[in-house]
Amino acid sequence: MMKSILGTICREHSIELTYSEAKGYLLTLQNDQCDDFPFEIEGMEFRIIYDDELDKIWEQSLIEQIKECYDLSDIPKFVSIDWEQTAKNCMVDGAGHHFSHYDGSELDSINHTIFRTN
Repeated sequence: MMKSILGTICREHSIELTYSEAKGYLLTLQNDQCDDFPFEIEGMEFRIIYDDELDKIWEQSLIEQIKECYDLSDIPKFVSIDWEQTAKNCMVDGAGHHFSHYDGSELDSINHTIFRTN
């Protein structure tokens, strides 16, 4: 699985690695493996998210972003916000638009989605 992630990134960004470089990056990927983790290669930064958790992580990230960007203090306490539906309304542009600050794209790898963040 980690070979697939590294291969996808290298193909997409025309990165050529020596065997020892590839081995080092694979070790880094294996050590960082979790549902959502950063990865850096050749000065490029990526966020790698496990596909089964992508929607949940994306929804939480959108809710946090909305709360940070908008002043909600004027909303009366009796008003209820459906945060799940609000996040779904914001998902129309795709996960790449939200996570990939570089170019808005996303790369698919086996069980993971890769976003370039710089």
